Amino acid sequence: MTSGKTIKEIRDIAVLKIGRSDADALLKNVLSCDEIYLLVHKDDIMKKEDLKRFASYVKRRENKESVAYITGEKEFMSLMFYVDKNVLVPRWETELLVEEIINADIKKDEILDLCTGSGAIAVSLKYYLKNSSLVGVDISDGALLVAKKNAKNILKNDDVTFLKLDVLSETEKLNKKFDVVVSNPPYIETDVIKTLDSDVKDFEPHLALDGGCDGLMFYRKIASDAKYILKKGGYIFFEIGFNQGDALKEILKDNFTDIEVKNDYAGLPRIVTARFVG
Repeated sequence: MTSGKTIKEIRDIAVLKIGRSDADALLKNVLSCDEIYLLVHKDDIMKKEDLKRFASYVKRRENKESVAYITGEKEFMSLMFYVDKNVLVPRWETELLVEEIINADIKKDEILDLCTGSGAIAVSLKYYLKNSSLVGVDISDGALLVAKKNAKNILKNDDVTFLKLDVLSETEKLNKKFDVVVSNPPYIETDVIKTLDSDVKDFEPHLALDGGCDGLMFYRKIASDAKYILKKGGYIFFEIGFNQGDALKEILKDNFTDIEVKNDYAGLPRIVTARFVG
């Protein structure tokens, strides 16, 4: 059965409701096609079952659910990751963190990703740094299932080790030190979460957002525990909130050197790197 409406007609209606970018992303997912297909086949009549699915997707987006959660996928570092509501949606800012490690002229044979979430950082690093050993940890069972699925889908193997671990209390249990520690931890102030956009505060896991009363709880603990997880002379890489650069410098100053705060493409502080001196 068909809907009686062309792809173009349906697309145009959706654009008015949720904007062209989101409408096209959802339509391409439903039809399993690319932009060229939408243009070439714009006058094709859409199947009724496809229209029903697309309409439900548009409604969910109107209710502020992110496109990534609706489709179950998000591109990151030119790789396609599975996502669900157990994990944050990977963001372009975090690509800068991964690129910083890839391009760094440092020893990176063994890398630890704390608060791994979807595994976007760990899996991407393993994909582009084939000779590096990667371990990702998270406290959430649901997040670890997502991370393992992404490792298998993208790497076609289990080359990344994922472990359940509470970064705030159990890092010493790793019983291992790494060349590089990377983390995009929860860094939103608890009281700020309720002010975030609906697609974040109403859908993304607060466990992965909440950085405590000042947003710095995880940074303090990771810096304090560096002696358990980071080799002397090893490097730490953090993603931070735009207003946290000076605070991170203060947190790291006692046991780290070569502390740098680097901006994202919007000119906002986003990445902190430092070398551990013990």
